Amino acid sequence: MNLTRSALATKTAALAGYPQCYADSKEFDVTRNVPVEHEAAFVKAFIVRAKQERYLELLSKPKRRQAVLRSLAHFSDLDPQIQVPIPPSEQAPSRLEQLLRSRGAPSECYLISEDAALDGRTIALSEALTLIVGRGMGTLLSCIPGHLGYYEGEDRGARWLLERGAA
Repeated sequence: MNLTRSALATKTAALAGYPQCYADSKEFDVTRNVPVEHEAAFVKAFIVRAKQERYLELLSKPKRRQAVLRSLAHFSDLDPQIQVPIPPSEQAPSRLEQLLRSRGAPSECYLISEDAALDGRTIALSEALTLIVGRGMGTLLSCIPGHLGYYEGEDRGARWLLERGAA
């Protein structure tokens, strides 16, 4: 069966449960079955400006992506201006979910993670937080592309709400 890129994207998007709009645009990566919108928006909104282009390039290439994923445990390239500290009393998964939801997070989020089982997946926000909080695996959650996210690192206190402007 010979499919054009467009037909393949449409079929892959449908199987993955994504709307037709992803398949019709360059925002859908058929090699990984995920909307690229979250990754590109995350990088442009939350990564320091000097490194944005490099991260976009690295994340788009499977072999190079691994270098980025390995760096997430001690990630230092988040823009400090968008990092919102989270008080220790608010760092349980259920409290983090309430915090993100109060700022407009939908029921699902997209993950970029050094944990291969989580990387590139869109899952329920509550499930994602339960899986990552306290595990010591560097993970970035994209809740609202380019507006709201969360970072969980390996280091003590390496938990940040990431917020840029109103969604």
